[in-house]
Amino acid sequence: MALDQPLEIVIAGESQFQQRLAQALPADSFACRTTAGTAEMIDLLAERPARVVLLQFDAPEADPLQILERLQQEQEDLAVIMLAQDPPTEAVVRCLKRGVRDFLKFPEDLSRLPELIHKISHSSGPEEVPAATDAGPLGRDGMLGACPQLQQIRKRIQRLSRVKWVTVLILGETGTGKEVVARAIHNASTVLSHEGNFIEVNCTALPANLLEAELFGYERGAFTDAKTRKQGLFELAEGGTLFLDEIGDLSLLLQAKLLKAIEEKRFRRLGGTVDLQVNTRIIAGTNADLRRAVAAGQFRQDLFYRLNVVNLELPPLRERGADILLLARHFLRQFRQSYEIAVNGFSPEAEDYLLGYPWPGNVRELKHAVERAVLLGEGGEITLADLRSALGLAPPMQPVSPQAFLPTTDPLAIPTDGLSLKEGERRLIEEILRLTKWNRTKAAEILGISRPRLKRKMEEYRLGNPHEEAEF
Repeated sequence: MALDQPLEIVIAGESQFQQRLAQALPADSFACRTTAGTAEMIDLLAERPARVVLLQFDAPEADPLQILERLQQEQEDLAVIMLAQDPPTEAVVRCLKRGVRDFLKFPEDLSRLPELIHKISHSSGPEEVPAATDAGPLGRDGMLGACPQLQQIRKRIQRLSRVKWVTVLILGETGTGKEVVARAIHNASTVLSHEGNFIEVNCTALPANLLEAELFGYERGAFTDAKTRKQGLFELAEGGTLFLDEIGDLSLLLQAKLLKAIEEKRFRRLGGTVDLQVNTRIIAGTNADLRRAVAAGQFRQDLFYRLNVVNLELPPLRERGADILLLARHFLRQFRQSYEIAVNGFSPEAEDYLLGYPWPGNVRELKHAVERAVLLGEGGEITLADLRSALGLAPPMQPVSPQAFLPTTDPLAIPTDGLSLKEGERRLIEEILRLTKWNRTKAAEILGISRPRLKRKMEEYRLGNPHEEAEF
């Protein structure tokens, strides 16, 4: 990166912190001034303004929020980036809400600084939405966030990157980003062929007979419409990764064929007589409890053990704290650019609402809500009213809590002795159907699942519109 003149940077923190950051910023591009105290930092800015301050969040005997307030009073257009080794999630939330441009891990994210500061220097002024760079909380692995659960997943992915062909099972609610994690595993691999493809297939998207043909391919004449030979996804993923999403919905017949392909690394096309060798990493994803499915005879135990060599469990969005704001701001920036709409950020009330909403559809629901709010909002920032409108579920004047999705006739709807996961799911689906006036399309969108999957859930829990029984 080369600028016409070195960019003025102030680094505030302990001496080792100052040295590491100064070393990470090329001297021909950045003019770094260092300070250990707040008063000295204010004097430096008064003497010569800076564009960016790099602030050590966990410096001894320092209150980062008080320092931030002093800095903002001194210079309104100042961009503040905070760094810390292991900041509490609540603290990250407070800092982001108070206008901190970004929050990085020290020293892991130092390589990110030059590009991030470069983007800040070319912005027209203070910007409420953090730039989405390719590392750190908005990571080059495609996984956006910095919560402890995600950091652990990143560490496990790095270990998996050195292991060849191991099968991985990714667990998590719908919309938590299983495909993103599967792709991150593929991209991080140092042992698979660089020519290998990443191929995804949703096991609920096709009927069983079509899915079998899609996975294993077929020979000419294998069935009526088989006019030519077709390669299956196993072949196309040779040397790479095949991601089987919603593996829990696979038929028992296909489960048997999949097990054989994984164990023996060979399969036959439909209508074929020759076994084909294949070397493909299999990653499976599901939001179902496969152990329970095994006990119910709906999923093969041997296939479960084969897939569950390594498992990664993704946290629901409601448990990710500050990541909600990081993700929301990232999506806002993304849609602001793609739609060319001047929306600069979220109001404080909107941010509180984002943090308090339970996000049953997880990251997918958040992304869609931000997109709708950007498109339909009328001001320069997204307000609480915009979010309510985008979600279509908010009560009149208060953020939604998880209990808002449970029946409201009894304020103590959750029994004192607890509530099973299945009963909670049934109540959630029933309440969202009621709130959407039994509009299946809208309810499925809010829940982050397909209409066929919603239909199956309604049949499982025997849910039907009390006023009419419309066809799906």
